[in-house]
Amino acid sequence: MSDSRSKWKFLLEGMVVVGSILLAFAIDAAWDRHKERQVERAALAALHAEMESNRRILKQRLEINRLGAAQINRFLRATPSEVPAMAEDELDETLISLWAPYTFDPELSATRAFMEKTTLTSEHSRQVWKALVQWERLLADTEEEKAALWADARQVHSLLARYAVDLPPAVGDWPSLLQIKPELGARLGRIRADDDLIADSIAKWHLQKIYIWELEDLLEHTDAVLILLEEDDA
Repeated sequence: MSDSRSKWKFLLEGMVVVGSILLAFAIDAAWDRHKERQVERAALAALHAEMESNRRILKQRLEINRLGAAQINRFLRATPSEVPAMAEDELDETLISLWAPYTFDPELSATRAFMEKTTLTSEHSRQVWKALVQWERLLADTEEEKAALWADARQVHSLLARYAVDLPPAVGDWPSLLQIKPELGARLGRIRADDDLIADSIAKWHLQKIYIWELEDLLEHTDAVLILLEEDDA
């Protein structure tokens, strides 16, 4: 009888030890999940702030490109003799729009951290991750167009520089175009008659329109990502 009682006591003690170990593991696992969720929430919050900032910049760049493309369209529709009669502010906008590539350069640190370093503990975070994959694909499309735009802008700029007076030394890679400003209407009239420059300007203008379409797609998907992120905040 005493042997049987000892065996039961040993068995119960063993079960208590095993249960304690399993409970400790469960507590550790729960704590690890809690920490991962805290890190995940912080990553989501940082991502939300970054996307909001990127959306503001993206909208600004999109609007500038739309206005610039419209201004170039007006310039290209005008004859060389009509250009000097344009309003002074329109002449200024034309000069800038002819070459300036207003491109979108997003902040990506929080996006990269979320996609590459964050443990996804919820279905919501996995949905956000999938949406970001598509967002990055659309961003890559704009990056290709951006590189082409800058190449075309450099070509247009080099042709515009022929119309400058006493061109100053280069500032970075871009010589100043301020010396085109005197008698800008007359100079832009001659620029409008320059077939080589106009051909390059048209090529840049077409690229800019494609870039605008791509930015519109990116903005639409940015809104979709933000809606997803805000669902978790609710």
